[in-house]
Amino acid sequence: MKETTSNLLKFDSQLMAQVEELLAKIFDTSCQISESETKPVNPNEVKAIIGGTAIRIDTSWNGSSERISYFAQASHAKELADYIGNEAENSEGVPDSMQLLLDIAEQATSIKTNLAKELLKSGSSFGNPSILLWKANQDALPGDGVASYFNVSIGGSEPFRVVRIIPANILAKLFPEQLIERQINKKENNAVPPANGNGKNYGETLPLAELYDLDLEISVELGRKKMMLKDILDLGVGGIVELDKFAGDAVELCVNNKKFAEGEVVVVEHHYAVRITNLVTERERFATVEE
Repeated sequence: MKETTSNLLKFDSQLMAQVEELLAKIFDTSCQISESETKPVNPNEVKAIIGGTAIRIDTSWNGSSERISYFAQASHAKELADYIGNEAENSEGVPDSMQLLLDIAEQATSIKTNLAKELLKSGSSFGNPSILLWKANQDALPGDGVASYFNVSIGGSEPFRVVRIIPANILAKLFPEQLIERQINKKENNAVPPANGNGKNYGETLPLAELYDLDLEISVELGRKKMMLKDILDLGVGGIVELDKFAGDAVELCVNNKKFAEGEVVVVEHHYAVRITNLVTERERFATVEE
């Protein structure tokens, strides 16, 4: 499965550029952020990077209970605070380093929401960042989703790692094409290779980025009727041909002569239309463009 799409890469690229500008203003020095890789979450690998104790910043998405999480070693938070003064606690007993990260997260959240409106079609809204001290022996890491690894350097310092984890459910809604791609590339355990060895693998034969812009003709079949040639030749204006469907029966929508949905005929602004009442699976729908 290809874990990133062009939209995700473009989103991250612009996000990093704008957050770099934000950090440069806050710390009054140059800042650099780079994304090293993005891949399925491996909890053991994440723990090896962030250690047993880490700063965790959670950001809500579209008001849901699921959250996008950012992790960094706790020691890095203090290093950041040293850029703007000595470590201390504010009136609410929160260390300055954690309060600083929360302030940065709130401003970065606003940047993400604006970028999502510009680049994504999913109506995404990010908000309500929260911060806590994460401990490996108390809190489990999400096991289903995508982890992105970032290198952050401030003022020429040694880069430190930040790990972002996006749960699979949020990722599928942010980038629906990833869900389709994952389903198509998923290999069924009981699949048997064709004897001639020429069977098609969906993940190898369908270049998704190119297929999304294909123009496909959708046809709707109201019904069929067999007639004698003589009766066809005798048809005239005003003649009636009865079809093999009753009024109210579902009609079929086809692409490449393959059924992908059923629906009922309606009229929209003087045009005939079909209100979909039943769909085949996403895998079967995608297979209609193969030929």
